[in-house]
Amino acid sequence: MTWPLAESLRATVPGLSRALFTSRAVERLVSIADAARGSMEAFGFECRLGRSAERVDLGLRLAKLEGAERWVGSVGRSRGLRPPVSSVFLEYDSENSLPSPVPSIFLVLDVDGNAAAKRTVRPAAVKRLLLSLMEPERLARRENALALCFARLPRKARVRVLGIMRGRSPLVGRLSVSLPARDAGDYLRDIGWPYWSREVALVVNRLAPRAESLTIDFDVGAKIGPKVGVHFSSASARSRVLDTLVALGLCTPAKARAVLAWPRVMKVRLSKHGWPYRFERYLNHLKVTCAGGTVCEAKAYLGVEPGFALLGWTTD
Repeated sequence: MTWPLAESLRATVPGLSRALFTSRAVERLVSIADAARGSMEAFGFECRLGRSAERVDLGLRLAKLEGAERWVGSVGRSRGLRPPVSSVFLEYDSENSLPSPVPSIFLVLDVDGNAAAKRTVRPAAVKRLLLSLMEPERLARRENALALCFARLPRKARVRVLGIMRGRSPLVGRLSVSLPARDAGDYLRDIGWPYWSREVALVVNRLAPRAESLTIDFDVGAKIGPKVGVHFSSASARSRVLDTLVALGLCTPAKARAVLAWPRVMKVRLSKHGWPYRFERYLNHLKVTCAGGTVCEAKAYLGVEPGFALLGWTTD
């Protein structure tokens, strides 16, 4: 089932916390949704958690690959790709130029549900996917760095998401990799990012003590970086992670409370006399951004999944 983007976003506005969404940020999100048009399966927000950070970016999950052909080219028609693509996400930066915003594109690889993909993600397959997102000459400038990312992958590491940051300049690729926590620093140094310092390692360990694995993401251009993201997705640990971010000065107490209060179900109508719908709000994950040997920013990724309400369920 797909849902109209602009109308769905507007339906969530009354329930947005002003700690996370300033009036200026909401106005910008609505303008981007109006300009982007189209439909989606789910949508969400990338919220900065720092004291003076009001920027919020808009993300969409598309229902099927064919719906992404405007941006993704041949991916939707490439039935034989290994690894297979399970879903496509678009991200519109709030700094995007209007009236024609260009999204960054993320392809989620089916490394859990597909046995062949789970064993290995071959660089040649990823290159074919990337060729569907960018011109060959642009990819050529990033091939050496990309090849190194795969050559140095630790045992048990997996590439989970690949993307192209089309909404940014210069154009770069993006990889998301899950790997054993003990290997994160060495892997990043091996691929040319030498900033996994003692400070970064200590902060990550405070946020995820005794973690056996981590998910990291980084841009791939002529070289890696300049920033690396570290994800925290454990639902049971979110309150503790947010408390630690507040203690580190990376998140305000008001924003931490707003993030914890985000998950709930909204009851809305998408038109004046339309059927009532059920919008489930969820916290997908938290992330810290590292640069220059320090942890410099924290973000929350908030999702909204529309669905039908039960018969007779009255709206608020």
